[in-house]
Amino acid sequence: MHENILLKQEAEKVGFWALPPTVDEFLDYIGLKDNVYEYWKTHLRSIFPDNIHVSNNYVLLTGAIGTGKSTVSKISALYTLCRLLMLKNLDYFHLTITKPIQFLFFHVKIEKARAEFVSYVEEIVQTNKFFRYLINERKKVKDAKPMPFQFVSDGARSNSSIGGDVLFYVFSEANFVNENVISFKIDQAYKRFKSRFLAAMPYMGNIIIDTSASFEGAISDVLSDKDDFYTVRASQWDVKPFLYFKKGHFLVYTGGIDTGAKILHEDEDLSKYESGKIIKVPKELEREFKSNIHTALLDLAGLNIRAPNAIFNTEILSDVVNKENYFPDTDIIFNLPNYCDLLKKILDSNAYYYMHVDTSIKGDNTGIALATWKSDNKIHIDFCCGLHNNGEEIPMYIIQEFIEKMLKLGINIHKVSADSFQSYKLLQDITRIYRIQTQIINIDSMPSVYFALKNLL
Repeated sequence: MHENILLKQEAEKVGFWALPPTVDEFLDYIGLKDNVYEYWKTHLRSIFPDNIHVSNNYVLLTGAIGTGKSTVSKISALYTLCRLLMLKNLDYFHLTITKPIQFLFFHVKIEKARAEFVSYVEEIVQTNKFFRYLINERKKVKDAKPMPFQFVSDGARSNSSIGGDVLFYVFSEANFVNENVISFKIDQAYKRFKSRFLAAMPYMGNIIIDTSASFEGAISDVLSDKDDFYTVRASQWDVKPFLYFKKGHFLVYTGGIDTGAKILHEDEDLSKYESGKIIKVPKELEREFKSNIHTALLDLAGLNIRAPNAIFNTEILSDVVNKENYFPDTDIIFNLPNYCDLLKKILDSNAYYYMHVDTSIKGDNTGIALATWKSDNKIHIDFCCGLHNNGEEIPMYIIQEFIEKMLKLGINIHKVSADSFQSYKLLQDITRIYRIQTQIINIDSMPSVYFALKNLL
């Protein structure tokens, strides 16, 4: 009773014209009480611990598909709007309203954000009895200032938040957006939200990352390591425990650097596997895990896993990486022609060499490798290096200079291949000027090349 009195006093001090409902009461009021799994209700109560406070402004919801992550994001947005409408003004937060307070929903495609999020929350606000009651009651409150709000959709190729006062963000399926794009978007949201709504953060406002699982190193892995993020990584059986473990369980190793994901035998020695990489899976899902363990780990267990086609692990390479390396793993691209004299001494002048170029524009390495067949079943890769330009654009003419110098030194470059990205002109020039065969080899469109290499190794 005493705590409730203190809460009401604080609510009045902050500027609420009435004590907002708890998140459980809110779900009941808008008719969604029975539409949310108890698992998510528990987390909603943690994020919104009472009628007016927010315990965590930054939230990461990740894991299995179809578990209700997006529903939680929408409910959080609507609940935040409920609290916003129950404020007379934003004076306590030292804010003056000169334009609508925005709720922004991001998806890789802006049309998806509009269809899956904005349309839904707009319809709830416009048609739900509780919100109609709330908006009408607010009009009767003495000294209440206008509280305009707006739902905004955003995509990878747009920037809808420029100039806006965004109180609430949702970044949907963030793991499947270009890493540079999503990192920039989230970083901008973080800075804008904190600079504008710092005083309001104990009471309202969120940045929610809502994404299915992907591969190790995805943005959800990066954010989960941050101390200020409230992270939920949900499996199908976490969210719906009433459906699982009635038939028992089996153990799955989720995969590591040296060993791929696998179902473990009952009598297997578990000590040889990395700690924390063994999970207990309900028997009801055994068929799915036996059919495709990697898909099951992503979609059902909700784990970011090591990519199944990640071929370069210690176990494989320890037997084949045995040539002395005379060159750095990475270097500035302008040093590339300087390698030619040393390559002349190392390479076999009687062999035909194949060169592959993995191109990039800026901020990443352009990879170059030289390989030759030493016998019917053995390939030697005598040179490979990642080349950069300190974050600036990669000058492709340097690669042509390298080829030209190699040819003049008597090295037989029989064929040059490249990925499709920004490489068509490079290959055309190489064919035209040096009469060398060229080929596009793009792993995205020709995955057989990748898996052939894996099988070869």
